[in-house]
Amino acid sequence: PLDTDSDIDHMPSINIAGLGQVTLPSGLGGLGGGGAQASQGGQIIYQDWPPVTGTSTTRQHIAKLEGNPGYVRNDLLIEEVDGGKLIGQSGSTFKELKSITGCNIFVLLKEGAPPGFPQNMRMVILVGTEDQVQLATTQCNALIAAPKHSNPLVGGASNPYAPSDIGALAGFDVAAGFAGAGEGGAARAATGGQIIYAEWPPASSASATHIRKLEMEPRYVRHDM
Repeated sequence: PLDTDSDIDHMPSINIAGLGQVTLPSGLGGLGGGGAQASQGGQIIYQDWPPVTGTSTTRQHIAKLEGNPGYVRNDLLIEEVDGGKLIGQSGSTFKELKSITGCNIFVLLKEGAPPGFPQNMRMVILVGTEDQVQLATTQCNALIAAPKHSNPLVGGASNPYAPSDIGALAGFDVAAGFAGAGEGGAARAATGGQIIYAEWPPASSASATHIRKLEMEPRYVRHDM
């Protein structure tokens, strides 16, 4: 048991996405640890997570990345129910996160809770350059904090985010050249819709050619989410 305020002051604490700073159980966590270096303002909650198993090489992959010159790491602790916000439908959000930030992102849901933490908690590990990790941290925290939204999509799925949230979630800056609703290229935004970035995907991809062709069809409109 803790007898004094001094005991509490000297216990390590971590930042939990959406909850803020929380005191760690005795003996866990801290900044740095092992061969990895924590990002500026970041944390390494549990150096040897996830465990090495006969079917998973994730730990070895993370360790290899940590050995790259100039690479740092930041660990986020999230509730398991929020994991889907970082993954998205068919992994779409996860792919977008990696593309936008350039960071190596490991959302460790199936591995369970790291030792000493409640069973509903999961770890997210970010590894890359300082800039990449800082940007990924910002984006992940924004996604976790965003409210869910029950907007039906084709196929019966649901979109967890309102269209107005996309700027905060993906880091798009309209003033820096991203197209807003009704702007950009030959496409015309749907009523109440938006065109986030008219030239995405890039022209080098096959899907870009197909999208441009569809946009030229009479009465066809476009909506980006």
